[in-house]
Amino acid sequence: MSFSQALMTLKQLPAGSQQDEACLSLLTQATMTMLGSQRLYGELLLRLPKRVVHDQQAAVKLQVKPELTLLVDPAELIRLCQTPESVMAILAHVLGHLIWHHIDRYGAQSEDPFVQLATDMAVNEYVPHLPQGAITRSQMNYQYHLNLQPKQDSGVYLRALKKLNLGTQQQGRSFQPGSATQLPTVTQLDSHAEWHKTDAQATLAVDQLLSQAWHGTPVKQRGLLPSQMQQQLQLQVTVQPLRLDWRQLLQRGLGSTLKLRDDAYNRFDRRQPYRLELPGTRVSPVRTVLVFVDQSGSMSDAEVSSILGQVMTLIKRYQDALVVIPFDAVVHADQAQTIRRANQLDAHRFGGGGTAYQPIFDWLLTNGYRNDNAVALILTDGHGEEHVSQHRFTNVIWGLTTTVQDLSVENPSGAVTVIA
Repeated sequence: MSFSQALMTLKQLPAGSQQDEACLSLLTQATMTMLGSQRLYGELLLRLPKRVVHDQQAAVKLQVKPELTLLVDPAELIRLCQTPESVMAILAHVLGHLIWHHIDRYGAQSEDPFVQLATDMAVNEYVPHLPQGAITRSQMNYQYHLNLQPKQDSGVYLRALKKLNLGTQQQGRSFQPGSATQLPTVTQLDSHAEWHKTDAQATLAVDQLLSQAWHGTPVKQRGLLPSQMQQQLQLQVTVQPLRLDWRQLLQRGLGSTLKLRDDAYNRFDRRQPYRLELPGTRVSPVRTVLVFVDQSGSMSDAEVSSILGQVMTLIKRYQDALVVIPFDAVVHADQAQTIRRANQLDAHRFGGGGTAYQPIFDWLLTNGYRNDNAVALILTDGHGEEHVSQHRFTNVIWGLTTTVQDLSVENPSGAVTVIA
């Protein structure tokens, strides 16, 4: 049975077990076709578990828990797809969210219409034969007189959309009908409803799936992919073991093992232990480690505790404690904690407004912290303001839970890395 015949059979069958079987057969045909024409997508689809569901109000959906699974609704698929090309377009669309790591980058914001628009626009830049009504960059440019450039990261599109007054958040199958102050009507190819369930285990499953598909794609076939996608996959697959290179950056930020020595009368002089009147010495660190934790909710308490545990292990040779300071639109210095073990951290979180980085550097300046006496580690999702004055404080590590491209600050000083 050909791909076209499989689609026609699915359309002719009434709802029921036979239609469900025909839907799975169609997915098999789509996988075989993609393996021949779009090898990477075919490799992903081949390895991704699939299940037929009903009434999910979208043609396809990525289930995150308990296992990464592609859920397909036959009725919605039939409604949207008139040709085999449109079926492959929908599948390429949902697989694109995996390739660009949208489910873990935007899991906490999955219900935000701007996030839905930005991620769908970014994916659809690489998908031909889209069903009618699918959101595209050209549509948004025309409707809202924008100048969005082709093949940009979703974070670029998201920042551009948030600068517009496009109406309030809407729930349901589509956005508000398009007008000068409303969101455009969107054909929902897939559902983002499960993204908020993403955790470290789900992210690892995506990483493993991408790695297996990439290595299963012959080198010649990889070369047929758009250059931006090749760069993304090479970064995710080949550089993945270096995701925690922030620890090396922190070591460099702390500098050498040189420490300040102070007199300590409660210790004896080891060189002259019989002369008790001589004081010993106490070693003090040259730099203080200040960890600023974003309270926007993009990181769980477990993630914060795990990262701090690694920081504590790393800096034992440098000092005895670090200072953890929460922030959102302001620095909550009254909530600062000095800890010597990660389990001492009071993981109480409080609701915050937006995220701003300027207050961090203002606070550092006011409290006399400079490059020679402090290193700042900023744990954040990167969604703050674009322009920040760092007051010449450059000994900073921007530790992102998303991707480097998601940092909103233009030309930040210091090191920018993924810390998840």
